[in-house]
Parts: sequence; C-alpha cells; structure tokens
Amino acid sequence: VFLHGTGSFVRHENDTDNDNPEQISMRSRIVAVLFFCGSIAHPYVGASALEFMNIDMCAVSSSFGGAGSASSGTIEGVYKNPSSITGLPTAFSVYGSYALYVLDSLYSGAFAYQFENGIVLAFGTKGIFYNAIEAGIPYTSGFSTNLGAFDLYAAGAIALPLGDMLSLPIGFSVGATLGYALEVLDTTAIHAFVASVGGVAFFVERKLTAGVTIKNIGIGGTDAETILPPLEILLGAGYTWDVIDALSLKGLLDIDALSFAQGGIPTVRAGVEVLIMKFAAVRLGCVYADSQFDITAGAGAKFSLTAGAPFSVDYSFSTATWIGMRHTLSMSYSFGDIRGQKTTR
Repeated sequence: VFLHGTGSFVRHENDTDNDNPEQISMRSRIVAVLFFCGSIAHPYVGASALEFMNIDMCAVSSSFGGAGSASSGTIEGVYKNPSSITGLPTAFSVYGSYALYVLDSLYSGAFAYQFENGIVLAFGTKGIFYNAIEAGIPYTSGFSTNLGAFDLYAAGAIALPLGDMLSLPIGFSVGATLGYALEVLDTTAIHAFVASVGGVAFFVERKLTAGVTIKNIGIGGTDAETILPPLEILLGAGYTWDVIDALSLKGLLDIDALSFAQGGIPTVRAGVEVLIMKFAAVRLGCVYADSQFDITAGAGAKFSLTAGAPFSVDYSFSTATWIGMRHTLSMSYSFGDIRGQKTTR
C-alpha cells in the first residue's frame, strides 16, 4: 500500500530549486502520504498529520482500551493527562515501552522527579519508525527516500497536587505539558509546538477519580502550509474497589468530548483491572471509534527490588480491524526517597 501510495512522487538529486510550484506540489503530496501512513496504521486516531501524538504506546494504558485521563501516580501521564503524574511512589521514576507492528514500530520513554511537596517534573519522548518505508530504497517513478519515515514527540511536564498543597476539602491535581512534534518523510518535515493541560480530582480516599484533559493545543506545518495538531478534549472517570485485602478491582473510562460537542459520535475507551496480592494484574479493555469496536487486554507484575521501590513489567495486545494485533511491552522503575499519595480525603 505504501509503495503504490508513493508512486506518483518524483524526486531527483539535482533538484535545487525548492520553491518552484512543482516542488511545492510534490511536498504537499508527500504530506498527504504522511497523513495516510498514520491513519491506515492506526485507524482510531483519524486521518491527518501528527495524529501519532494520540496513539497509546504504553502497555498499561493500551490494555485499558486507551483510557487513563482519570489516573493518578502514573509516569505515562506525560502523554495522556499531565496532572496524573502526581502521587508517584518515590522521588525518581523511569519508564519505557516498545511495540512492534508489521508496518511500524512504536516506542516511548519518560523520566520523572517528585519533590517533597509533591510537585512533579517529567520529561518524555515517543515516536514511530515506519518499517514499510525504508531509507535509500527506490520506489516506482524514481521516487526514493534518503531518510526513511518516522514520527517523534518530545515533551516536558509539570504537575502540582493543589488539593494537598492548599489543604482543600478534596484532593485535586493540575498539570501542563509543553512539547515538540516532528513527522518526516524523506526531506519533507512537519513541525509543531503543542501544549496540553489537565486536572484530576480525588474522592473517597482517592478511590473515585474524575479527570479532564485538553491535548495538543498549538500550531505546526511545513514550508508550504500551516497544519493544526490533532486537538483532543477528554473526560475521564475511574474507581478502585478493594474487594478483600488480596484482591482489588479498578475501572477507567474516557470519552472524547470534542467530537461529541461537534455533533459526531464520540470515541469511548474503557477498561478494568484485577489486581491480585498487589502483585499480579490482569486487564481487559475496549475502544469504540470510527464505527469500529475492538478489544484490548494485558497483564503485569510488580516487584519491590528494595523497600518502597517498585519495578513493574506490563504486556498488552490490542486488535485493529484492518491490521490485526499489536503487542506492547512496558517496564517502569521507581527509586529514591519514598513519597507516595496522601489518602486523607
């Protein structure tokens, strides 16, 4: 599909005039292929450039169907809801994940530091390598790539537990992310600077949560045109039920409020987790988007390498109607002075 999609593009090494109409037209068509690559590989995220920013690349979030706007204490929140990075168990946390498709490979990573007052700073990067578009391989009509194709997003986040800092009657955290996105095919690149903001409220000793996120506020483009990043407004809810000391259940739900406000059918993501002995987790999720209904699932285990310093390994698989399964492996480790979440509310 990718090879036929690029068949109409012609690029010659001796082309030096990058501003003539033919070259600009070629760059515009290359941008169209970037749009196409992202949407065909990941049908949930739409059909325009930079949509890869909304792809879940974490095994935990993926196994919940992509829900997570109302989570807390998760370093992966730097990509979902920046306020959810509050409440990490220790001063330092690191995370990484990798997923392999036939057509592309997805990766993500993050590092966070939590101060004694609960404020958290985090930095992360994620991206995609399109395995079907290799560098230096000539395609039909003489078109070839020197750089291949890839997507990259890097961001820094800050989150504040305002409820605890101000002694409010409810727990409440807010956060913000500032990031840079890049999408490349050969010598054509789409750049964007984006910001995301979010908040999470906690009730009933943090067992009930509600969250809201506005993602990808910003502007980007190429030399030829301006492009708006894929804006999302997500409403989330979560609940944790301690059935017995050795067994707890957790449910998460996300709804795309923006598409609903625009009169469309909103994307809905939901999932449930069964945690056994605070060690082993089994998860099942679903996502409804673009008139498709797909299932996700996963499992994980948490170990304590030292007192209060958990090491987690998580796996998930997700289905997509057009391309089959995606397998994702994530690992995270927390270390340093114990911080943790307050549970007074």
